[in-house]
Amino acid sequence: MEAINWEAVQAISEALGLLVVVGSLIFVGLQIQQNTEAARIDGIQNITSEWRSALQGMLTTEQSAELIFQGCLDRDRLAGAELFQFYGTMHTLFYVMSNAYYHHRKGVLDDETFIGIRNYFRLMVELPGVAAYWESRREIYPETFQRYFTDEVIAKSESKLLAEYKTSAEKI
Repeated sequence: MEAINWEAVQAISEALGLLVVVGSLIFVGLQIQQNTEAARIDGIQNITSEWRSALQGMLTTEQSAELIFQGCLDRDRLAGAELFQFYGTMHTLFYVMSNAYYHHRKGVLDDETFIGIRNYFRLMVELPGVAAYWESRREIYPETFQRYFTDEVIAKSESKLLAEYKTSAEKI
Protein backbone atom coordinates (compact mmCIF):
# COMPACT_ATOMS: atom_id res chain seq x y z
CA MET A 1 0.00 0.00 0.00
CA GLU A 2 1.27 3.40 -0.92
CA ALA A 3 1.69 6.18 1.59
CA ILE A 4 -0.72 9.11 1.44
CA ASN A 5 0.81 12.30 0.13
CA TRP A 6 -0.44 14.73 2.75
CA GLU A 7 0.93 17.73 0.92
CA ALA A 8 -1.20 16.87 -2.13
CA VAL A 9 -4.27 16.36 0.06
CA GLN A 10 -3.64 19.72 1.72
CA ALA A 11 -3.23 21.47 -1.66
CA ILE A 12 -6.46 19.90 -2.96
CA SER A 13 -8.30 20.91 0.24
CA GLU A 14 -7.05 24.47 -0.05
CA ALA A 15 -8.09 24.62 -3.71
CA LEU A 16 -11.57 23.32 -2.85
CA GLY A 17 -11.82 25.78 0.04
CA LEU A 18 -10.86 28.62 -2.29
CA LEU A 19 -13.54 27.53 -4.80
CA VAL A 20 -16.13 27.46 -2.02
CA VAL A 21 -15.13 30.97 -0.87
CA VAL A 22 -15.19 32.34 -4.44
CA GLY A 23 -18.58 30.71 -5.04
CA SER A 24 -19.91 32.18 -1.81
CA LEU A 25 -18.67 35.64 -2.76
CA ILE A 26 -20.31 35.38 -6.17
CA PHE A 27 -23.57 34.31 -4.53
CA VAL A 28 -23.42 37.18 -2.03
CA GLY A 29 -22.65 39.62 -4.85
CA LEU A 30 -25.69 38.44 -6.79
CA GLN A 31 -27.88 38.72 -3.69
CA ILE A 32 -26.67 42.28 -3.05
CA GLN A 33 -27.37 43.18 -6.67
CA GLN A 34 -30.89 41.77 -6.44
CA ASN A 35 -31.52 43.54 -3.13
CA THR A 36 -30.26 46.83 -4.59
CA GLU A 37 -32.61 46.49 -7.55
CA ALA A 38 -35.51 45.64 -5.24
CA ALA A 39 -34.72 48.72 -3.11
CA ARG A 40 -34.58 50.87 -6.26
CA ILE A 41 -37.98 49.59 -7.43
CA ASP A 42 -39.43 50.09 -3.95
CA GLY A 43 -38.04 53.64 -3.87
CA ILE A 44 -39.61 54.45 -7.24
CA GLN A 45 -42.95 53.05 -6.09
CA ASN A 46 -42.83 55.03 -2.83
CA ILE A 47 -41.98 58.34 -4.51
CA THR A 48 -44.56 57.91 -7.26
CA SER A 49 -47.17 56.97 -4.66
CA GLU A 50 -46.33 60.07 -2.59
CA TRP A 51 -46.44 62.17 -5.75
CA ARG A 52 -49.82 60.79 -6.82
CA SER A 53 -51.25 61.33 -3.33
CA ALA A 54 -50.01 64.92 -3.22
CA LEU A 55 -51.53 65.74 -6.59
CA GLN A 56 -54.80 63.99 -5.77
CA GLY A 57 -54.99 65.97 -2.54
CA MET A 58 -55.13 69.18 -4.56
CA LEU A 59 -58.01 67.87 -6.62
CA THR A 60 -60.16 66.21 -3.97
CA THR A 61 -63.00 68.68 -4.42
CA GLU A 62 -63.76 71.48 -6.82
CA GLN A 63 -63.43 73.90 -3.91
CA SER A 64 -59.92 72.71 -2.99
CA ALA A 65 -58.86 72.71 -6.65
CA GLU A 66 -60.16 76.30 -7.01
CA LEU A 67 -58.36 77.36 -3.82
CA ILE A 68 -55.05 75.90 -5.04
CA PHE A 69 -55.57 77.43 -8.48
CA GLN A 70 -56.19 80.89 -6.98
CA GLY A 71 -53.27 80.50 -4.57
CA CYS A 72 -50.94 79.57 -7.42
CA LEU A 73 -51.91 82.71 -9.30
CA ASP A 74 -51.85 85.07 -6.33
CA ARG A 75 -51.14 83.88 -2.82
CA ASP A 76 -52.16 87.27 -1.44
CA ARG A 77 -55.78 86.59 -2.42
CA LEU A 78 -55.92 83.94 0.28
CA ALA A 79 -56.23 84.47 4.02
CA GLY A 80 -56.72 82.42 7.14
CA ALA A 81 -57.65 78.78 6.60
CA GLU A 82 -57.39 79.12 2.81
CA LEU A 83 -53.78 80.33 3.05
CA PHE A 84 -53.05 77.57 5.55
CA GLN A 85 -54.50 74.96 3.16
CA PHE A 86 -52.56 76.39 0.21
CA TYR A 87 -49.29 76.37 2.17
CA GLY A 88 -49.98 72.85 3.41
CA THR A 89 -50.49 71.67 -0.14
CA MET A 90 -47.32 73.41 -1.32
CA HIS A 91 -45.39 71.92 1.57
CA THR A 92 -46.59 68.44 0.63
CA LEU A 93 -45.54 68.94 -3.00
CA PHE A 94 -42.15 70.39 -2.09
CA TYR A 95 -41.58 67.65 0.48
CA VAL A 96 -42.14 65.03 -2.22
CA MET A 97 -39.74 66.92 -4.50
CA SER A 98 -37.05 67.09 -1.83
CA ASN A 99 -37.56 63.40 -1.05
CA ALA A 100 -37.28 62.55 -4.75
CA TYR A 101 -34.13 64.67 -4.97
CA TYR A 102 -32.42 62.73 -2.18
CA HIS A 103 -33.55 59.36 -3.50
CA HIS A 104 -32.19 60.34 -6.92
CA ARG A 105 -28.86 61.50 -5.46
CA LYS A 106 -28.48 58.18 -3.66
CA GLY A 107 -29.21 56.24 -6.85
CA VAL A 108 -32.51 54.83 -5.60
CA LEU A 109 -34.76 56.86 -7.90
CA ASP A 110 -34.16 56.51 -11.63
CA ASP A 111 -33.44 59.49 -13.89
CA GLU A 112 -36.68 59.24 -15.86
CA THR A 113 -38.97 59.43 -12.83
CA PHE A 114 -36.93 62.17 -11.19
CA ILE A 115 -36.72 64.30 -14.33
CA GLY A 116 -40.50 64.12 -14.73
CA ILE A 117 -41.01 65.43 -11.19
CA ARG A 118 -38.31 68.08 -11.61
CA ASN A 119 -39.88 69.30 -14.87
CA TYR A 120 -43.27 69.57 -13.20
CA PHE A 121 -41.70 71.89 -10.64
CA ARG A 122 -40.01 73.90 -13.41
CA LEU A 123 -43.53 74.69 -14.59
CA MET A 124 -44.99 75.26 -11.12
CA VAL A 125 -42.36 77.76 -9.91
CA GLU A 126 -43.39 80.13 -12.68
CA LEU A 127 -46.66 80.70 -10.85
CA PRO A 128 -46.45 83.69 -8.49
CA GLY A 129 -48.10 81.93 -5.55
CA VAL A 130 -45.78 78.92 -5.80
CA ALA A 131 -42.73 81.17 -6.14
CA ALA A 132 -43.91 83.18 -3.12
CA TYR A 133 -44.34 79.99 -1.10
CA TRP A 134 -40.80 78.89 -1.97
CA GLU A 135 -39.29 82.26 -1.07
CA SER A 136 -41.13 82.43 2.24
CA ARG A 137 -40.59 78.81 3.28
CA ARG A 138 -37.39 77.64 1.59
CA GLU A 139 -35.47 77.64 4.88
CA ILE A 140 -37.48 74.66 6.14
CA TYR A 141 -35.79 72.49 3.50
CA PRO A 142 -32.18 71.25 3.67
CA GLU A 143 -29.56 73.61 2.22
CA THR A 144 -28.43 71.15 -0.44
CA PHE A 145 -31.99 70.88 -1.71
CA GLN A 146 -32.39 74.66 -1.60
CA ARG A 147 -29.30 75.08 -3.78
CA TYR A 148 -30.42 72.38 -6.19
CA PHE A 149 -33.93 73.80 -6.44
CA THR A 150 -32.65 77.33 -7.07
CA ASP A 151 -29.98 76.32 -9.60
CA GLU A 152 -31.70 73.49 -11.47
CA VAL A 153 -35.41 74.17 -11.15
CA ILE A 154 -36.02 77.89 -10.78
CA ALA A 155 -33.13 79.05 -12.96
CA LYS A 156 -34.14 76.69 -15.77
CA SER A 157 -37.90 77.19 -15.82
CA GLU A 158 -39.30 78.30 -19.17
CA SER A 159 -42.38 80.41 -18.33
CA LYS A 160 -44.94 78.21 -20.08
CA LEU A 161 -47.52 77.60 -17.39
CA LEU A 162 -48.22 81.12 -16.11
CA ALA A 163 -49.69 82.35 -19.40
CA GLU A 164 -51.88 79.24 -19.58
CA TYR A 165 -53.15 79.73 -16.01
CA LYS A 166 -53.82 83.44 -16.56
CA THR A 167 -55.82 82.66 -19.68
CA SER A 168 -57.84 80.10 -17.71
CA ALA A 169 -58.42 82.58 -14.88
CA GLU A 170 -59.76 85.18 -17.32
CA LYS A 171 -62.36 82.70 -18.56
CA ILE A 172 -63.77 82.21 -15.05
